[in-house]
Amino acid sequence: MVGEAHHQAQLAEERKLRDQLARKEKEIRDNQNRKVRGMAAIHRERQLLEEKKELELLIERKRLVQIQESQYAHEKAQEFRNMQQLSQKLENQIKQHHPQTEAAALKKIDYTQTRFHVAANVGSNPAIKEKVEKLVHREELSSVVNKASVKQKIEQLSVMNQSKAYVEQELEKQQRVAAIKAEQQALQEKERRQ
Repeated sequence: MVGEAHHQAQLAEERKLRDQLARKEKEIRDNQNRKVRGMAAIHRERQLLEEKKELELLIERKRLVQIQESQYAHEKAQEFRNMQQLSQKLENQIKQHHPQTEAAALKKIDYTQTRFHVAANVGSNPAIKEKVEKLVHREELSSVVNKASVKQKIEQLSVMNQSKAYVEQELEKQQRVAAIKAEQQALQEKERRQ
């Protein structure tokens, strides 16, 4: 909606400038068609020609800015799509490596191999106690490794989101610089013609 309103406003402004240009051209033709032309008419004709050139430059500059804005919007949309694809890819990789949530994994734990159950049922047999403790220790290590891996993937996604914001800021700066340069070039062109 906002983009459409902005586009309509730009078109209206361009039509207004073109109408002014048409009026200037008509004045030039009218002055040329007059039979008696004094110095004032010649001076007025030159002035109208200069104004016509300025309007043509302004129209051209606005057209270039619209093209730049369109290209910038297209590039930003493409970047956003690329970031979404990359984010989706990372999420899929995380799901492949860790398909179960912690809640689902907890439901599948065999509580007969936990320390509390072992302490109650093993009694004083040291060989069984040692074997069970090794199993529990291995299970805890596996859980820690899985959590660390998930945490690392989440941190990578966070870093990507931060870099995306930085890239957007840099692109906005570049667009502003390009617009300023375009205006400076137009002004230099105008000064050269004078």
